[in-house]
Amino acid sequence: MKLIDFLIIVGIITIAFFGYQKYFKEQKIIDNNIILEKEESKKEESKKAIKENNFKETEDKNLNDNDVITPEEDNKRQGFYENKKYYYEIYFPKSWPLKVRSEENVSIGSIIPKDGYGAITIEINKNGGTEIEEVKKEAEKYSSFIRISEEDIILSGIKGTKLILDNKVNNIKNIYIILEKDKIFYALKYTEESTDFILQVKEILSSFKFTK
Repeated sequence: MKLIDFLIIVGIITIAFFGYQKYFKEQKIIDNNIILEKEESKKEESKKAIKENNFKETEDKNLNDNDVITPEEDNKRQGFYENKKYYYEIYFPKSWPLKVRSEENVSIGSIIPKDGYGAITIEINKNGGTEIEEVKKEAEKYSSFIRISEEDIILSGIKGTKLILDNKVNNIKNIYIILEKDKIFYALKYTEESTDFILQVKEILSSFKFTK
């Protein structure tokens, strides 16, 4: 074999070797890009699934927010209570809890005051209008630091009495609203815990309505 032929063969082999190396290198890059694209696609699908799942959970939560939270089967709306035995209804903030001890004793809000918020309790007395006198007698026992005042009030078209027990020691007022309808006495009680609470109580009381 002549030297020139040998060099040509070596050259061809060298060119072929480097050509194949370049081809496999480029093919590897392409394969890696395909893998990366597939991984990115999986990530996007995963993100989409999480987003859709979060949206569904939000929808479910919103639906659950409108579910029944009251212990009475007849009350189907959050933020609303209707007493079908004593014929009254009342609206209140949806976030406020409702405690129905009995049809004669219902509390709306935090029974144990917290963060300036408390509760409105509605009690029914069928045995006569002794509530006002009992409150007055109890206040007189502590007349040295409790000042009691009385004023008229109208709720749901019924004229009633509002008793204000002003505790001069802690500067807190306990309110008793007494209404009489069809020889049944309704006592609405609450404590003026804060300005915000008082404003909300006014709105709640304005929604109080006799249904019969």
